[in-house]
Amino acid sequence: MTYLPSIDTIPAYGAHGRLVNAIVETPCGSQNKFRFHPETGMFELGSVLPAGHTFPFEFGFIPSTRGEDGDPLDVLILMDAPTFAGCRVCVRIIGILEATQRGKKNKVERNDRIIAVAQNSHRHQRVKNLKDLGKTLVAERFPPPLIALAPLCSSGSDRSTLNRRSAYCPTCTWTRNREFNPR
Repeated sequence: MTYLPSIDTIPAYGAHGRLVNAIVETPCGSQNKFRFHPETGMFELGSVLPAGHTFPFEFGFIPSTRGEDGDPLDVLILMDAPTFAGCRVCVRIIGILEATQRGKKNKVERNDRIIAVAQNSHRHQRVKNLKDLGKTLVAERFPPPLIALAPLCSSGSDRSTLNRRSAYCPTCTWTRNREFNPR
């Protein structure tokens, strides 16, 4: 019997290092919220949105990462059409939506959402940062505060330490609305 590797062991960065692997948990247009369950390797129904509400974008996570809440980093993916739970999509990161949530013991904790564009998207192929989306889309879909990111660096370093504060590789840093600065 052949065993497939677990989704949560897929590397954060794609083969070329400038794109990030994202795993779709909930497709655009779905009223159901799915979540990956690492212990079983399956996607399960997490909750159902109220009538009339659906996910406006693909919602998922970046494998082999951990956020402050202990879960993989969340990602909103802009693309041309919905996919399915478990679909791997190569994406370009264009920004971060700062967010908080109530965690364990009702404690408020950070749970930011990375905003990314599917590499193979025709509609968003020219989008390199949040400014390229246009004011209307950003105002309608992304409440403040947003953090604009410059394109990923090409330092060539080990990029296995993807997280919110290291600008996605150990040799770079990012600051709000500024270019990456090598350390």
